[in-house]
Amino acid sequence: GVGSDYKRCHLCNVPKSVVGDDISCIVRHLTKFGQDNRAGLEGSLHRISAIRNREESLIGLTIRVGRHVKGSTFIISDLLHAYPE
Repeated sequence: GVGSDYKRCHLCNVPKSVVGDDISCIVRHLTKFGQDNRAGLEGSLHRISAIRNREESLIGLTIRVGRHVKGSTFIISDLLHAYPE
């Protein structure tokens, strides 16, 4: 399926259960979560989405790492220039 190409990455050598303190530590370094439950790291292309329970408490995070690849927009440049502002 579509999601089968994605792999999980552990940020330490020993996989461990994430606890509330881990989540709190990460959230302290983020911009404020918006109404769409997304936040970011200032000056980066990374995006963090909040996972909340029914009581709206933060119980997890989905982290997407974004990277700028110079020249990567070339493949869609015709689309970018086809519709002037």
